[in-house]
Amino acid sequence: MIFDIMLPVTLFLVTLATIFTFEKCEKKFKTLLEEKTLNIKDVILLVIVMGVIVTLMATIMIFIPQMAFVAVFLFAFSLLMFTFTYVISPKWHIAIIPPLTFLALYLTLSGIWFGENIVWELVLMNLYAVILAVMITAYIGSMFTWKTTMVFAVLLTLMDIVQVLYTRHMVIAAGHIVNLKLPMFIRTPTIPPIYYKESWVHLSLGVGDLFFAGLLTTQTLRRFGKKKAITTIVAISLVFFIFETFMLNYWLEGLPGTLPIILGWGIVNGILELQRAKR
Repeated sequence: MIFDIMLPVTLFLVTLATIFTFEKCEKKFKTLLEEKTLNIKDVILLVIVMGVIVTLMATIMIFIPQMAFVAVFLFAFSLLMFTFTYVISPKWHIAIIPPLTFLALYLTLSGIWFGENIVWELVLMNLYAVILAVMITAYIGSMFTWKTTMVFAVLLTLMDIVQVLYTRHMVIAAGHIVNLKLPMFIRTPTIPPIYYKESWVHLSLGVGDLFFAGLLTTQTLRRFGKKKAITTIVAISLVFFIFETFMLNYWLEGLPGTLPIILGWGIVNGILELQRAKR
């Protein structure tokens, strides 16, 4: 049987880092966002917008100058990083350092303008993808309630299943992102190593999936506490391992990452809700 533990362990560690970051920063970001919360209509609109963006990236990105898309992403990432650092610091001369460092590293090492550098692809791209997922979750996690989280989770999973297995837009869009070397996914070697079609296998997981796992577990953290949140992360990682093993043994091109994440989260939190109802 073919299996891999590297990606599930990475998912576990990133999600664990997310809940600790969220716990420390939640009050600051709630103040920044004036304690605003999303309602169900907002959540439905958010999922629709996300689906449209993926579709556009898959269908018309070939007609858009690559540098235009790169410029928009770099600006958005840098602005988010500046805001995140400033809220934590809060000193602008400190907050400006992380985005400037990111821009310098991407422009010089990613291979977009100069020769490719393995340090970017194997280390820095993964690092900044993790940072992006943690920042997004910490930034907007406080805007979700338990009810809107459940609605968002179901709708996003359904959208992901359609985009990955039916329209294939998610797979096509991911291919465009890979070519641009943007930190929108993590890519890890397999442990134990897997050799297939004359090359060593590497597996990828998008920032959206990392954000999804982080969002669900931060809501568990808020509702049931840290121990239950960590239990949820363990369940998500185990279910993800099972799905990944199935994919590897049948050599499937890809499976929707949101599906094992919501199943792992749903199993633990469903039990917790039943226990809560009996009290």
